[in-house]
Amino acid sequence: MEYSVVTNGVLQEINLALLQPSPLNTFDASEYYDLMCSIELYGLLTPLSVIGPDKEGIYTILAGERRYNAISKLKEQGKYPNQLIPCYILGPDTMDEKEQKLIIESSNLETRDDIDRHAHRFQIIQILSDMAKSGDIKHHEIANIAGQYMKMSTRYRRMYLQIFENAEDSIRKMVEDNQIKVASAAKIASLPREYQENAANEIKNGFPEKEVIKKYTLEDPGDLEDPALCDNTE
Repeated sequence: MEYSVVTNGVLQEINLALLQPSPLNTFDASEYYDLMCSIELYGLLTPLSVIGPDKEGIYTILAGERRYNAISKLKEQGKYPNQLIPCYILGPDTMDEKEQKLIIESSNLETRDDIDRHAHRFQIIQILSDMAKSGDIKHHEIANIAGQYMKMSTRYRRMYLQIFENAEDSIRKMVEDNQIKVASAAKIASLPREYQENAANEIKNGFPEKEVIKKYTLEDPGDLEDPALCDNTE
C-alpha cells in the first residue's frame, strides 16, 4: 500500500457518537448524496482519519467529513445499522494545528476532484513556510516535507515553492486559473519583478509560453509539462 499521511495511523473502530468534524476544515462537506448511495450499497470502504480522544473521549475528523455526514444521514433514515466506524487514529488531540491543516489539505487533494488543486498545493507550501519561519522545520526542508502532502515529483514541489516565494501575485493567480503551466510560472519567477510582469502580460495576450520563456530567460524551455502528468515521479 502506498504511503499516505492520511492513513498513517492505528486502525480502530470508534462509536459514531464520539466523532466530530474539525473546525479547521473549510472544505465544503455538504455534497454527499453519492456517498450515501455508495455506503448504503457497499458499506464504508475507506476509514475516516481522526485525532484524539480529548478529555471527553471525543475524536476530531481530519479526513472523511463527507463520509461522516453520509453515515449520519443514513442512520437518521435507519439505513446504516453499524454504530462503530473504522478510523485511522493519526495522533493525539494536542496535534499542532498547522499539522492538522496539512493533513486536511492532503486528504482533500487525494480524494476530491471538485477543488482548485493549484490553490491548495500553494496552501500546503504556505503552511510549511510558516512552520519554517517559526522554527518548526528548516527552510531547505520545505520541498521534501511537502512530498508527504503533495503527490508529485520533487522537481515540481520545488517549482511551487519557487512561485510561492518569488513570483508576482499575478503569476501565481495565473497558475491557479490554469492560464499558465507551473513549469512556465517557475521560470518566470526566476526573473526580476519588472520582467515577470511583462512576461505574464505577453502570455495573457496570447504569445506562446515557450517563446516568452525563451525570450526572457535566453533558455530553451524544452517540454513544459503539467504537474498533473508528473505525479509520483522524480
